[in-house]
Amino acid sequence: MAQAPKPISETVQSVRPKRRVAMGMGRLRDGRARGASARARAGEKGWARRNLDVAAAMGRGHKLSWLQ
Repeated sequence: MAQAPKPISETVQSVRPKRRVAMGMGRLRDGRARGASARARAGEKGWARRNLDVAAAMGRGHKLSWLQ
């Protein structure tokens, strides 16, 4: 129990920087990657937005391959 406060403080310090890093990486409030949302705004329909997120994670969209 003596070590309990130490991990808590480390957790608090680790959580906030992660959020800042996520914002720096380009994630929106939804948590989507900025590239995916940008592609969605480029003219893709709402149903393709989810596929765009998968494409951003994979780097190259397998579902978008037949779309384009």
